[in-house]
Amino acid sequence: MARKTKAEVREMLNVKSLARSHTASAVRTLAAICKSPRCSMPARVMAANALLDRGWGKPIQPLAGSDGDGDLKITIRQIIDAPLQAALPPPDEDA
Repeated sequence: MARKTKAEVREMLNVKSLARSHTASAVRTLAAICKSPRCSMPARVMAANALLDRGWGKPIQPLAGSDGDGDLKITIRQIIDAPLQAALPPPDEDA
């Protein structure tokens, strides 16, 4: 993946800043939807979830092994970072 140019990074930061400037209004809107009996129940639930996620963070997702219990097993098949790969010892021929 190509690196972003300075202009692209600047534009991305500009968009984030513009979006963040509407935070208070967005939270008020979500709260109004959540409280409004005129809004559908799914819309109210989605607004409530958005408010909770924003205020308290999303719930932690537990990780478990393939059987749903126990330790998680991770197998690294290939390292594609050339500088890191150059720093590692050569692979063991017996493995």
